[in-house]
Amino acid sequence: EVFPFETLKVQRRMRPEIADLLRLKLYPELEDSASVLGYPVPKGYEKALFFLDHDNLEQGGTEGSTSWSNEFEATMIVSLVRYTIRQRSSASQVAVLTPYVGQLLLIRKLLKKERMLVQLNERDIDTIVN
Repeated sequence: EVFPFETLKVQRRMRPEIADLLRLKLYPELEDSASVLGYPVPKGYEKALFFLDHDNLEQGGTEGSTSWSNEFEATMIVSLVRYTIRQRSSASQVAVLTPYVGQLLLIRKLLKKERMLVQLNERDIDTIVN
């Protein structure tokens, strides 16, 4: 059975650099709204998007565990959040995205230790609680 569907044609939230990651494999015809084309590079950074390669292994993913975490990456994320805020960026403009609940919990714990406010969306809260 075929279900009707609609595909997003114009995205209005993501930086084009992030949308490009989706465009490559999932949404080749996705266009950027003019409103996202003028997003400035965050203060203190040369680029708006970068990847970090390292040799520090994840923890978890074993029997009885349903998620992964990486202490090195979580510590690096907290350092980047702290650095970004010190560049006079508003904390409300800083978002951290992670696909693993285990990593979310670790980042949240480390941010709280640094006395940084952590806001979760409803879906994340539901995942943690259940």
